[in-house]
Amino acid sequence: MIRSVLYTGLFCLAASLAGSTTAEAQIGGLIKRKATEAIKGPEKKDEKQAEKSDALPDGVMEITAPVFEGVINGLKVEVALRREFRAELAKLPTQAQYDQCLSRLVSSEEYQQIQSRIGNLPENATDAQKAATMQKMYTDTEVLQKKMCPVTPNDWTEGMKQKRLAEIRTKAVQAAAPVKNARGDSDQTAEGPFLSSDGWISQSTSAPTEGEFNIHLERLDKLCSLRSEKALPTSGGFKAPGSGGKFWLFTPGELGVMDDKNCKTFEDLYKELR
Repeated sequence: MIRSVLYTGLFCLAASLAGSTTAEAQIGGLIKRKATEAIKGPEKKDEKQAEKSDALPDGVMEITAPVFEGVINGLKVEVALRREFRAELAKLPTQAQYDQCLSRLVSSEEYQQIQSRIGNLPENATDAQKAATMQKMYTDTEVLQKKMCPVTPNDWTEGMKQKRLAEIRTKAVQAAAPVKNARGDSDQTAEGPFLSSDGWISQSTSAPTEGEFNIHLERLDKLCSLRSEKALPTSGGFKAPGSGGKFWLFTPGELGVMDDKNCKTFEDLYKELR
């Protein structure tokens, strides 16, 4: 009886769509599929595909061997560039050091000669001559200051530092494309060699977005932390409690890729970014 009513309803709906356009024909296909489902039940998805799609939340890419090797390349770029940046910042003097440099400057013979010019003007010097002399003294003092105390503590403001770090992260992301034919283990140790600031080459055009790269780092950090705590199962996937009622999900493949060796490679690099 239920099946008869269903067919009657579907028949009426299909009749009302007679003379349909292409879009209407698509609706007719939907009606036919719904009728089939009413008899047979909904079509079953491929079990492997369903298992794969349900393994991780939407927007979270599985960390396969190629993905992991790409992340390592990106980290090497970021670590190398941050080291260069730290070396650049290390050249900045403290305020006390800069004040000492200025003290040496005003005590220097060059500075005293510059300051003596105003006293060497003739008594009948015009206002224009005095102004020109003062301007020359100011310019020459600036030149001397840049010569004796070229670097100031404020050469890099906090905003400028954050901008440089953001630029470094962008380059790291561009270098983090999945590596084709990756074997699942890292060839190079975390100690080096590191790619220079202009020597990295993206492995392909499929580099992750910055958001995806950040998620990779967070998940790898958590997974390796769990591995170090001996909290991972010997087989299958893993679900670990997170904050706010959320969970960390890791697939069997990810647990296989991230063995002790790869976790050490990752952690040795990642610790420099914290």
